[in-house]
Amino acid sequence: MKTKLEKLLTFLIIFFLLKKQTEGWKKCYTGELGIDVKLSFLCNDKPVDVTQVTAKICQQPFIFYICYSWGSAVKEYSERHLYAFKNFANVKTWISYEVELSIAHNCTKRVINGKVINTLDMLRIKVPNGAFSCNKTHVHSSRWEVHLDSSKTGKRNVLKYNI
Repeated sequence: MKTKLEKLLTFLIIFFLLKKQTEGWKKCYTGELGIDVKLSFLCNDKPVDVTQVTAKICQQPFIFYICYSWGSAVKEYSERHLYAFKNFANVKTWISYEVELSIAHNCTKRVINGKVINTLDMLRIKVPNGAFSCNKTHVHSSRWEVHLDSSKTGKRNVLKYNI
């Protein structure tokens, strides 16, 4: 009786710890994860180009936190200051996921030796769950506007999506 109770308590503790750590994450019971997005970037409310946009898929099987590269956005030459990211992945159905974008940009200004210089900075954004799909054949295309200077000035609307 005591052994069964200990096993049950151990299971419940592990279950609730894992559930708490992945709350708000997305599960894809189809085993497919897809995204199709066009990104535009603003610095001080003006369109700008960025140095690089990369995506990572992060997962938490058991007690580990693992992220792996999911590709990079490609500059769209049909429209200035627009980048496209479209990718798919096969994922495990029993693990929760989140997607993170890392954006290298020159929007941040610093004063060095009395001169104002744009410096390379990184902005990391957690992609909202509604922005990616669990079905490769039904991924809706969306368009996002990323305010690169908002993260430094304390504004909350860094990312506006489905505009």
